[in-house]
Amino acid sequence: MGLEITHNRAPNFHENTQFRRIAIELNKLFIQKGWDGLLIGNPESENCSRFRADAILLYNHGLLVIDLKDYQGTINLPIEDDEFAKDKWYIEAEKDKFLLEVKGASFGNPFIQLKSYRQIFYDVINNDIILRSNIDPSRVGAVNLFSGPIKLNRDTPRNIPYYIISQESEFSNFLYDYNSPNTFSDESANALKHIFPALAWEEKIKISEHKTFENKVNEIDSDLETEINLFLQNEESEILVLESMDVTQRDGWVNYILREVSNHNIPQTETWTHSTRIREKIKKRSGITSHSLYNTIYGGPAKMEDAKETDDIESSDIEDGIQVIIPISSDFSLDENAVIILHEAHLVSRSLNQSELIRFGSGRLLEDLLKYLSLGKTKRKLICIGDPYFLSYGKEDESAIIVDTLNQLFDGSIKHHRPIPKEVNKIGKQMLRTDLANSIHNKNYNQLKYNWDEGDLALLDKHEVSNSLRMWFSGVLTAEPSNAVLVYKNDDAKTINLWIKENCLKNTKELSTGDLLLINNNVNIADETGFGGVTRLYNGMYLTVKEKLESHSEQIFIKNINTTVILEFIKLKVQCLSIDNKPETNIWFYNNYFKGNGKLSKEEQLAFKISTTNRINTYKKENDFESSAEFTQLRQDNQYVLLNKEIKDYTIKFENGERVKTKLEELERELRKLERKYRKKHHQRILYHVSKTDSFLNAIIANYGWCITVHKSVGSLFENVIINARQGESNGITNESYFKWLYSGISSSQSKVFVVNPEEINPFKDCQFEDLVGENWTDTIVQQKNSFETIDFEILKEFLDVIDSSLIENSKAAICILSKAIHKKGYILEKTARTGDYLSKAYFSTPTSSKLILLFNNNGKGIITSIRSEKNDIVHADIVEECTLEVWSKSSKKIEAVKNPIDFRKKIYEKWKTESIELGGEMCLIDSHSYQDTFQFIDKNSKIKFKIYYNGAGFFSKILIMEKTDKDISVRLKNLLFYGN
Repeated sequence: MGLEITHNRAPNFHENTQFRRIAIELNKLFIQKGWDGLLIGNPESENCSRFRADAILLYNHGLLVIDLKDYQGTINLPIEDDEFAKDKWYIEAEKDKFLLEVKGASFGNPFIQLKSYRQIFYDVINNDIILRSNIDPSRVGAVNLFSGPIKLNRDTPRNIPYYIISQESEFSNFLYDYNSPNTFSDESANALKHIFPALAWEEKIKISEHKTFENKVNEIDSDLETEINLFLQNEESEILVLESMDVTQRDGWVNYILREVSNHNIPQTETWTHSTRIREKIKKRSGITSHSLYNTIYGGPAKMEDAKETDDIESSDIEDGIQVIIPISSDFSLDENAVIILHEAHLVSRSLNQSELIRFGSGRLLEDLLKYLSLGKTKRKLICIGDPYFLSYGKEDESAIIVDTLNQLFDGSIKHHRPIPKEVNKIGKQMLRTDLANSIHNKNYNQLKYNWDEGDLALLDKHEVSNSLRMWFSGVLTAEPSNAVLVYKNDDAKTINLWIKENCLKNTKELSTGDLLLINNNVNIADETGFGGVTRLYNGMYLTVKEKLESHSEQIFIKNINTTVILEFIKLKVQCLSIDNKPETNIWFYNNYFKGNGKLSKEEQLAFKISTTNRINTYKKENDFESSAEFTQLRQDNQYVLLNKEIKDYTIKFENGERVKTKLEELERELRKLERKYRKKHHQRILYHVSKTDSFLNAIIANYGWCITVHKSVGSLFENVIINARQGESNGITNESYFKWLYSGISSSQSKVFVVNPEEINPFKDCQFEDLVGENWTDTIVQQKNSFETIDFEILKEFLDVIDSSLIENSKAAICILSKAIHKKGYILEKTARTGDYLSKAYFSTPTSSKLILLFNNNGKGIITSIRSEKNDIVHADIVEECTLEVWSKSSKKIEAVKNPIDFRKKIYEKWKTESIELGGEMCLIDSHSYQDTFQFIDKNSKIKFKIYYNGAGFFSKILIMEKTDKDISVRLKNLLFYGN
């Protein structure tokens, strides 16, 4: 088998390139050693979102969780073992010995980060039947893999043998030496691929030869309405992406386009959105009528995933499948020149989405949409309108407003407009949303401040939360809730919902009359009276429990693990709050999901699959293939008739001794293949019928609906929202995920947001102030960048005879100025010479016949950049230095101090300088290198010099005092640096 490599693209370029280097080398190693393995790059799973390791490697000698680090140099690990898991790590560059902190994402150091991922992975293994039976989670290795080259100041502690630090150049040797009881198997590999789905990794990207032009993204910066009309006017197929954080602006764009299409002879314009649930939300807030993508682009007869055409496939292989695949519909009803507006396009993603029972198309909604539209073969246009800062149903970097994603799926022109979020003066919710959007837009997550405003953004303590919950939820809801509590984890939501039941509704801890439920799946509910139709309930709808009617349970025995699992169902009478006339209906409720807080154990998942297969088989016995319409179609198929005739003829020939065995076997294979085709159709029709009509397969998966997760609230709008801003101890907040999560939660409120446990961020978060020096000060001349340039300089008369006319003008002037200054020291200018485009020489002598030659270098643009003696003459060094300063001081090009940086430090440093002046002092940036700056602060008669260290994420890590004249100035400096930040 060799090494199978799958990969999800990481958001950062260096992560993808480092993974590529590793994957290429491992592929060679596995071929050389004959090993089998699975390497998953950037593994992601909806069921364990907190697992963010960079790779998983399963191979013949172990299972490894890998985190990649792009560093080189000497890593200074904490010396003491008990500090290894607590203190920060620093890496020392070999060239300049500069110390840079080795970050562990939002964790204290790389070991803590990887230890956390390994603990989460422990649960992944234990929650999967196959992995749990094949893998010992305690023997999973954790590897920090550095790009290198690196050196370590010590070995890793012996009490954490599972943890390894390696580098790319030594990783192959490590894999050869490593050994654990966890070994590769196809079963384990398939289980990991199911949990962490990813696309096959490509070592070399193949570009189709017929491609005649490059993908183009044209940015629209202004005059949007004109650009929209030009887009509509163009006859070619294109995509237009419009992004805005303002929902009113997004709705306005849709209405504007719908008005303008009539001016451009466009025969058909459609407005589509993610799903029926989102369609209803859009219509409710704006009046815009849109259509669900799922109802629009999918349909027709259901089918089963095509199996590989081999002779080994039997009928049982077909019957094992229980997943219904709803194919993409025909586009015959869509005009060749149609314009499609995809509203709230940020919710549409190419991420894989499927259930055990059903998959729509490829399972990747965005890819199926573009396939349905056939933009490359028609003149249709797609307009994607969405919010770039909102969470998506899938990975945010794979949504329909990400131009990089669209570029991968579409070869034509893409136009893109995203206005930069405008800063608002009004404090409160809008300012917070704008600040979050700006941080996401600039990819800088070092600032988060709550500007409280009692009008729409308020801080809530625990006591006030209780009062609000009682006020909102003490009665049974008869309409969709206008208020909601939002949290990060399902477990937190369950705790709060049970508190509401006990303290607000005052009913039992069990599911009870009056409880509010939020559905997590799509189901069909048949009318039991025979007078009504089918009620379709969608993911995200709210129900109120009116009555518990009956219970049903099934005992499922799982042979391979010798376990019996009980599946529990409860029949409920409910009122559908999300449907206009709020009808009442009876529905089965899947209690295993409810008790598991929205999740099934692996045993329950397997039991559900067995139960589903049993239901399908029961129906199949009553509707066998030989009695089906598909069997009749098979018998009427011309190919079937011809094959049977030929088989009959060749059978007679074979029995008569003719050498036709090979031909006869070939015909029999073709007949079996044709029969399998019709058996598949029959099996899939049964699957589709059972999935639509079986009451228990249409049981709702639901949780309580008063408190939900922010992810579940996406696409909804409430009047008032309480949001718990703290996600948990192991989740960082200085990253895009947290900012988008908070932005989405805040944006779900139309009126007021109440925040519990706010966590503010500033660039000095966790910054250390280190002052270990005594009171001493050494005056030094700050080295400035030297340059000399002058305009219309007139050569002094005494030097006219010795200044070579071929010298550049600035050389002539510099030599004159220096000669006049050095003449006072007894030196006489004898001659000058130009020795190249960048160099001039001046020859001096003294009455004692001492000789001195000075070199004047220029930068090719005529500016003098250095003056030095030819032989580094120590005898004349002091005189030369003093006279050279005279030249620099006469330059018309002013000597600039070290410039302020233009990144996140700019505003902070400017603030320091301004406040220093207001206090009667002076703050000066005197030196700057990568990740460290040096300042001098003068306050009255006191001086202090300090270094400040920062990282690429926008945070200062340490302020180190280097020199000071007295102890009190350290206190004043600390107050100046940290106050107000």
